[in-house]
Amino acid sequence: MFKEQKVEEAVTFLHEGAQKAAEARGNRIKCEHMLKHIKALEMNKREGSVSAQERDAYASDKYKDAIVELEKAVIADEVLRAKREAALAYIDAWRTEQANTRFTV
Repeated sequence: MFKEQKVEEAVTFLHEGAQKAAEARGNRIKCEHMLKHIKALEMNKREGSVSAQERDAYASDKYKDAIVELEKAVIADEVLRAKREAALAYIDAWRTEQANTRFTV
């Protein structure tokens, strides 16, 4: 049922895509932290109570842009994660099939 060529492709994808997956995860984490950084910078520009500074920071264009960048980073990270999980699932299913074949022979 499972083709060895597909298994080899899955292993190659996991191996060759490791750097790209790590970069996507790193970018996601960086964007999460940048959101906090931008909030702090925007709050620092404002006067008034902390809650007013926070409200204005959340309403700023820079904060909105950071949210958009975070969204892109999360999508890229999650797509790669899902593809890696699918490749691992295919390999595991192939292993199970191979073990079952050896057991029945």
